[in-house]
Amino acid sequence: MINIRQATIDDAVAMAYIMRSLSHFYLDEGVTEIPQWLLDGSSVSQFEQRLVSEEFTSFVYIHPGQKPHTGEIAGFISLKHFTNRLHLQSLFVAEAEQGRGVARALWRHVQAQFPAKHYTVRSSLYAVPVYRAFGFVEEGEVQENRGACYQAMALHPL
Repeated sequence: MINIRQATIDDAVAMAYIMRSLSHFYLDEGVTEIPQWLLDGSSVSQFEQRLVSEEFTSFVYIHPGQKPHTGEIAGFISLKHFTNRLHLQSLFVAEAEQGRGVARALWRHVQAQFPAKHYTVRSSLYAVPVYRAFGFVEEGEVQENRGACYQAMALHPL
C-alpha cells in the first residue's frame, strides 16, 4: 500500500530536515559549505509558509506499513502553481530511501492530481537522471547561483 497524503504544517520539521540533509547535492564543485540563502530557503519557517500558502501544494510519502497520519516521512514533493504551468518546487527523498520508487510514486501522484500541459523544475545535477526518467528534458545550460548548481528542465506531456 502506498501512503501518500497532502502535507500539513505538522510536517514542516521533517520536510526541512530531509531537504537540508540533501542540500549538499546542489553544491558547485569545490564548495563545501551550504550557502546561507539555500539554508534559509530550507528552514522550518519557510516550509510552514509554503504549507499554508495557496500558491503551493505538497504531498508526503510515508514509510510503507506505517499509518499515513503518524508514520515517518520518507520523501515529499511540493508544487508551485502558476497560471500556465506547474513548477516542482522540491522533490526530496531521504537518502536511505532513494532507489526504492518513492520519487516515482510521488511524481505519479502529482500527475494524477494535477495534470498539466507544462511542468518545470530546477534540478540538482545529481537528480537530473531521475527527472529524465520522468520524461523531463534539459532547457539551457547548467546554472550556478552563489555556490549552488542546477539544471532547468521541462516536461510537456502529450
